[in-house]
Order: sequence, then structure tokens, then C-alpha cells
Amino acid sequence: MSLLTISDVQTWVPQAEERTAQIADAIAMAEAAAAHYCGRDLELTSYTEVVDVPPYTASLLLPNWPPVVDLTHPMTVTESPDEGAVVVPSTDYAVDAEFGFLRRTDGAYWAAGYRSIQVAYHAGYTSATLPPGLKRALLQLVAWMMESAGNVGATQESRDGYSVTYEELDNGVPKSIGAALRPYRRMTVL
Repeated sequence: MSLLTISDVQTWVPQAEERTAQIADAIAMAEAAAAHYCGRDLELTSYTEVVDVPPYTASLLLPNWPPVVDLTHPMTVTESPDEGAVVVPSTDYAVDAEFGFLRRTDGAYWAAGYRSIQVAYHAGYTSATLPPGLKRALLQLVAWMMESAGNVGATQESRDGYSVTYEELDNGVPKSIGAALRPYRRMTVL
């Protein structure tokens, strides 16, 4: 399911008014470009990830966010998943959905070592939970896709006295839209 609807695009993108047949394709291309730029899926997806944990670690950063934990989307945390797996009770940790952290609340540390924790969870957005800044960036990307169709790689074009200069790209998206997407990029903590 898409983060944007055809109705969203028709409301906010003037270029789409008479090109309804292309809207669904433009949405799919824009969402794929944004996911590529951000280095992660933006749409709600299920994950099972095994992580390495340094000694004395009480907080883990989940690679995908925001984590969604509810009756429909449970989270399971397992210590030592490769040998003698132990499920950590959900009362022993808290999920910080805003920043994607998993914090121990029982005063203990996460099991340290190579592949020591496995987390099965859901993370991402739906059309109902999409933050306004991300929605705007996606709408701008749809508009750019529709406006610049066929002009990939061109930075300037002129025809019959009309001239247009296209913005430089950053990882496949215009730099200004990339700046709006930057807060949603996957971060690597070393």
C-alpha cells in the first residue's frame, strides 16, 4: 500500500490535474526514490534483525523506525538467538518510537556479543501516520517526477524562447527535496 494516495496528489500537485493516468506511476517512482535516498523502507514493514551488542549496553538503536508496537504489530526481542535463545519479557524494555531506541528498563544490560540480540518488529509509516514534513517531500518528489519526465540528466533546457534549469541531483533526488528527506535517512552509529 502506498504512503500517498492519488487524491493527495490531485489536491497538492497542480501538474497532476490533467495527467491522472500517470499519478500512480509517479507515486511509486517517488516513494522508491525517497526510500533509496533514505537508505530504508519508509512504508510500514516487518523486520527480523540480528544485531551485535557491545558490553554494558542498555539502549539499542533499531535500524528502522519508527517502530510500531501494538496488538497487530508485536515486538519480540530474543537474546542469544543462535544458541539457547531466550525471549526477553516486554516488561524488561521500553520502545522509544520517536527515535527508534530499545531501552532496558529492568536495570540490566543487553546480552553483549556478536549476533547477541534478535529483534522481530514492525517499523515505518502508513498514509495515516505519515509525518507532514515527509508527506510534503514525497508530494514534491511526485511533482518533480511528473514535471521532469524525460529530462533525467538535463540541467538546462530551452525551446521556443522558453528556458528552464533543473536542480542538481543528490542521490537521485533534487537537492532541495533531499534536504527535506534528510531527517528520515538511516543513520549509522559507529
